[in-house]
Amino acid sequence: MARRIQPIFDKILADTRLSTRDRDFVTSLQAYYKRKKMLTQGRRRALLTIEERLNKPVQAIDPAMDILTGKLSHRADLDNNTWAMGFIGDIRARLHGGREMTPGQKAVFDKLVEQYSDEAAAQAQNWAKNFGADNRAKLAKIVEYYKALNGRIGEQYYGKMINDFDADPEGYTPTESYWNKLTSKGQIVTLFAILASGTKYAPGSFVSFRTSWMSGYNQRRAVHSGPHLKSGGHNCALVIEAPDCLPINAVKGGKLYSILLFGEAVPTLIEERHIKKAKM
Repeated sequence: MARRIQPIFDKILADTRLSTRDRDFVTSLQAYYKRKKMLTQGRRRALLTIEERLNKPVQAIDPAMDILTGKLSHRADLDNNTWAMGFIGDIRARLHGGREMTPGQKAVFDKLVEQYSDEAAAQAQNWAKNFGADNRAKLAKIVEYYKALNGRIGEQYYGKMINDFDADPEGYTPTESYWNKLTSKGQIVTLFAILASGTKYAPGSFVSFRTSWMSGYNQRRAVHSGPHLKSGGHNCALVIEAPDCLPINAVKGGKLYSILLFGEAVPTLIEERHIKKAKM
């Protein structure tokens, strides 16, 4: 009698020895099976080959290696290094399956051992101790910006960092390597350039609107509240202030101004890139 396929998938995917690569492969086979209600001969053979390998007894990992891989995984997690965590998990799965690391895997593993050594951990503690109030304020602004952006576009940029910060705003500190990578990102460099920039249009001055603003797409992206502009409608406004708030978009010309359109009672926000000095 033919064996049922779904229990085979369930058993394989529940096995902790399954490597990330094999897990992705088996998951793709399962998706195919759910769509087609069957497996081709080649797919079924590949699935049964993985099952046969996992049917072998679980091998105990050398205690020293067990401690070392656990330590590396923990430190990689603190560093937000999901790739390293996945690699270490694959190595543990391989060892549990009774297989040794390949020379290439061993070379990568040795680099991770050096990267997350006790000496490196001591340097990380010193970094966290001296992170400082200025960096923490900067981190808070980065988190605030990406929380707003994620909510607006339905994505999850820097989701783990945001969750870690929210869980302990005064205690969470990114590792030095992660912080350096984070703050060198073009969008974040632009974010702080906007915050440090001076005011181009003084309160009480008049501005008109660039043609770029007439795009409904730009209006939907940039307006917090207030009326939308329409081509042929409002063409001049009074600058109220440049509010002390984060930009909506970390792009060149992203500084925000509160303006009052002629004929309107409620101010609206607009990005600097969409306005110019009015010709009166």
